[in-house]
Amino acid sequence: MLRLRVLSAVVLIPMIVAIVALGEPYLALLVTLVAGLALHEAYALFGAAGLKPVHWAGFLSALLFILAAMTTPVESGCGCLVRLPGMAELPLPWTLPGHVGVGGALAGAILLTLVGQLLKRDRGGAMASWGLTLSGALYVSWPLSHFILLREVNRPDFSPAFWQALGGPALGSGFWWIVAVLALVWLCDTAAYFVGVRWGRHKMSPYLSPKKSWEGAAAGLLTSIGVALGLVPLLGLPLSYPWTAVLGLLVGTVGQVGDLAESLLKRQAGVKDSGRLIPGHGGMLDRVDSLLFVAPVVYYFLVAVLR
Repeated sequence: MLRLRVLSAVVLIPMIVAIVALGEPYLALLVTLVAGLALHEAYALFGAAGLKPVHWAGFLSALLFILAAMTTPVESGCGCLVRLPGMAELPLPWTLPGHVGVGGALAGAILLTLVGQLLKRDRGGAMASWGLTLSGALYVSWPLSHFILLREVNRPDFSPAFWQALGGPALGSGFWWIVAVLALVWLCDTAAYFVGVRWGRHKMSPYLSPKKSWEGAAAGLLTSIGVALGLVPLLGLPLSYPWTAVLGLLVGTVGQVGDLAESLLKRQAGVKDSGRLIPGHGGMLDRVDSLLFVAPVVYYFLVAVLR
């Protein structure tokens, strides 16, 4: 199992980083694919619990949230349609104020998911079905769409010294922020896993996740803070060390809460993993459960702190 986890990570991580480096529209396509797979697994969990979300309405609603992120100007950057290394930015042909894009997506999602209930032949349990169809799209798609917003956080502009010394192309600050987020989440999860397996004695939540321990959670949290502080000189993050420690604390906390939140859904459905898409890792939802909580928190933290 451990070998499969490592091999999957070795294959997938470079692919993800490369797509993030390309920026839009490739990142948006990746987010759409990941959101679609994760939402499919979430609806499968609901179905295993005897519930019946309307899939097509949920997928269209999820797409609306991604489109809202693509057309919303970023507070600490500017939206763009295409950004390739060595190429000039091509601005979006239109942008929408944040409240208009998000509000329109939310209104559209509510209407779509209600129409989905009206078009069903069997309308038994329509109230629960509507709520789960809408909440599934909100749970998966809107948080993931914040990676599109993070990619456009380019003020202040920075680039690691080692990357400049290598003569690497300008990738934009948003690329390095996403790299930092992914590194923090993955290393937090890794530390929590290994410390929990080796020294975990006090169970965090036996009902939700019998294997998770307080020792592992503490190790993940401390690792997140330590790695965040180390990324300041390594990546040249434009944050003071106290603010960086807060960032590490936030990621280490909400990331593990996101993991537990998905465990709650799986426990209710009576399944161990959300799927078998990624060898050694389970389903897509299993891989992004922490990121669903982390991406929005980091984005709004940066909007508030970066000036």
